[in-house]
Parts: sequence; structure tokens; C-alpha cells
Amino acid sequence: MYKIAIAGASSLLGRELKEALAESPLAAASVVLLDDDQVRGQLDQVGDEVTFVQAIDPESFERVDFTFFCGTENLTRKHWRQALRDGSTVLDLSGALDQETGVLVRAPWLGGDGGSVYARGGSGAPCRAGVGAPARAAATGRSGALCRCDRT
Repeated sequence: MYKIAIAGASSLLGRELKEALAESPLAAASVVLLDDDQVRGQLDQVGDEVTFVQAIDPESFERVDFTFFCGTENLTRKHWRQALRDGSTVLDLSGALDQETGVLVRAPWLGGDGGSVYARGGSGAPCRAGVGAPARAAATGRSGALCRCDRT
């Protein structure tokens, strides 16, 4: 079973992602809700399961397969490298990594023939997909080590 972290879980985008995940093949995954200290302890729901929002700490991304960054750009900039170092696939929905040089964007769900669409961060060419697309990519194991996706 996959373990998924949603960083910025209390944001509107984080809430939309929780709903999309609950209706995807990842519905059975273990989901950890992460956010800033201000919302720590807030009760929330993922699918049928009641859980609470946890503050992000140095161990938050250990043994996490996929980390979706849905909060502020500052939250993403502060924590994405730690998630990547801990072995998590990073999916940035916040827009923070647009100008990050050397960041590889992989969007396999855009390559209709099974291929992938790639762009380098800072190139001004982010991939564009709906909020459910990264969830589908994660569910099929077709995500890259680092992904930057915009909502359309």
C-alpha cells in the first residue's frame, strides 16, 4: 500500500486533492495531512477516515511514497528538498518550483502514446493538467522523481 503526504492539506487545493484521491485507485493508500503549525491538530477527513493535520517536521516525509505540495509557495520551497532526500516522489501543485533551475518536470499523463512530456524548471513551460492528473499518475506508478503541475 502506498503512503501519501499532502503538504498544505488545509488549502483549497489540498481539499480538492483529498477528494480526487478518495475517488481514485489510491483510495486505499495511507494519507498523511501536513501543514504549517497554525493548523496543527485540526480534524479532517480523507475518504471515510477521520484524521488530523500534522505540523511538518524533519521526519514527516520518511517512508512516504508520494508528496503532493498543495499549500503556499513558501511551504513548498521550505520542504520539497527534504521530501526528495527522504525518497518521496515530489508533485508540486503550488507553483513554487516554476523558477527552480534544474528541476525536471515529467508529465506522462500528457503523452497520449505512453510517452512523457518533459520540461526543465525555469523554462517557462510547466505542464498543465487538472488536479486529478497527478493522482492518476501516482496511482499508475507513472510519476517522475519530481513533478511540477499546474491546475487548469
